[in-house]
Amino acid sequence: MEVNIVQYADSMLSNIREGFFAVDKSWNVCYWSSQAQTFLYKSKDETLGKNLWQLFPEAVNSRFYKMYNRAMHTGEQVHFKEYYPPLKKSFHVSAYVMDNLLAVIFQDVTPIERQALELQKLKQQYNIVTHATTQCIWDWEQHTERIYWHGDTLKALLGYDIVNNYTPLRFWMEIIHPDEKEKVIEEFLNAVENGAQSYNQEFRVKKGDGSYIYVQNHFLLMREKQSNRLRMIGSLADVSPKKELEAKLLQAQKASRELFDEAPLPQWIYSRDNLRFLDVNAAALRMYGYTKEEFLQMTPFDIRPAEEHPNFQHFLEGVNDMEGPVTIRTTHLTKSGERKIVESTSVSFPYLNKSARMVTINDLTEKLKLQQALSEEKERNVKEVIEASIKSQEEEKEYIGKELHDNVNQILASTKMFLEVAEQEIGMREEMIQRSKQNIALAIEEIRQLSRSLVLPGDELSHIATALENLVGIYKLAGKFQIHFKYSKAINNLPITLKVTLYRIVQEQLNNIVKHAGASEVNLALEVRQKRVKVTLSDNGKGFDYDVKKVGIGLRNIKTRVLYYNGTFNIHTKPGAGCTMEISIPLKTAEQDKGIDSTA
Repeated sequence: MEVNIVQYADSMLSNIREGFFAVDKSWNVCYWSSQAQTFLYKSKDETLGKNLWQLFPEAVNSRFYKMYNRAMHTGEQVHFKEYYPPLKKSFHVSAYVMDNLLAVIFQDVTPIERQALELQKLKQQYNIVTHATTQCIWDWEQHTERIYWHGDTLKALLGYDIVNNYTPLRFWMEIIHPDEKEKVIEEFLNAVENGAQSYNQEFRVKKGDGSYIYVQNHFLLMREKQSNRLRMIGSLADVSPKKELEAKLLQAQKASRELFDEAPLPQWIYSRDNLRFLDVNAAALRMYGYTKEEFLQMTPFDIRPAEEHPNFQHFLEGVNDMEGPVTIRTTHLTKSGERKIVESTSVSFPYLNKSARMVTINDLTEKLKLQQALSEEKERNVKEVIEASIKSQEEEKEYIGKELHDNVNQILASTKMFLEVAEQEIGMREEMIQRSKQNIALAIEEIRQLSRSLVLPGDELSHIATALENLVGIYKLAGKFQIHFKYSKAINNLPITLKVTLYRIVQEQLNNIVKHAGASEVNLALEVRQKRVKVTLSDNGKGFDYDVKKVGIGLRNIKTRVLYYNGTFNIHTKPGAGCTMEISIPLKTAEQDKGIDSTA
């Protein structure tokens, strides 16, 4: 019977894929198939007639051992799957008793187990990815009318509850924003028609609460080889924050563009590589006279005279792109050839992925011309002051000469005569000597008055209010007119040279009033206010036509003195309406120009 079993086994099992062996009740191997050799790494010569547990001692007390004994002693068929560590293999086993032999059929399922394990790992990884990602993974096959959404991120992203992770295809079409639906579908159909393997779209979709968000839909397009049916796998991501950032960036770029284009000062940007102008604003086009197209074909060398080229080349070689703004003064040329003295401030920055430098131009030409004109005007004023001073000195000399000749000289001449009479006429000697003494005292007083009218007393320089009060007092005693004097105490703190100037101005104008105005009342006011000293001197005399009458030396001297201090001089008068002189001098100019400190 055993021979029949062996023959049967040889004929039936030689071609099957499973391994097969048979053992008797003593566990001695009676049959060992070729597949058994392959699976268990032992040949027939090694196994036939040998005890199974001696061949595989590691299997004793294992599940293999227990299940084989169970089948051998009970006669029931057993089926099981077990891993055998020594061989690092898993087997699917069926064992049953036949003619007092235990027949064992087994299959090496290690590759299948490994594949299942890998599949399980992939499934776990997939579950982790689909739960960890914020993107929705979807899958659609052309022959179906529904989309499969992997994981539960669709609810988190859009707020929709779906059953079994499926939605109808129309659901997807319905949530696309109406303004973009036609474009999205058209782009999708074009991608399919053109055989694209992948495609990206960005558009708005409606959430469960009715609001809209921007999403990026990235998908792969595949076709089955046999049916040519289309299949797509894609991901859906919320890109609303990116869109908002892009919108803000676009707005900032627009604002920067407008700020550049509408800037009141000329600006341009040039490349650090080839020095070509990359951009230029409207103010630069107006100032230099070029069109934008012409500017963009030029470099900074083209707007500089030849003698400035070495300086600019030296600047380019020395400038550090990492440092802040750099300001230089240079000369530029306009399209018409006009020279412009400018202040150029530049700074490096990236522009359209290029290393560039932005330049802002401050045209100093007119400012410098004005400064030059003011300087020349100031020089002229100084010359006029000097000339007026010289002329005034000459007039004073003439005045002194006349006074000495007409008054003092006559008094002294008569005194000489009195003394000669005293020498010759003894009887009249005493009377002549007394008259001589009286004349000498009168001459002394005349000389004192003459000195006082020409020189500001030294002890009054520190207190100009007192000096002016004394001057006003002289005119009051003369009885020519009533005079009222008001002042602020701060005038005593003015610079010494300004005090002298103000004294001479008041003295000059009072003399003009005496000579020409025929006034009965005069008002004088000096005050320090808002860092300026102001003088107002008015009379109720006959006035004059300022535009017609030639200005005399007196008013011209006053005006020249005021302009020397960058002050203002105004005369308000007309025939029959008196005259008002208003003067305003900035204290800062007076102090700085003279190098004198003042607390006024």
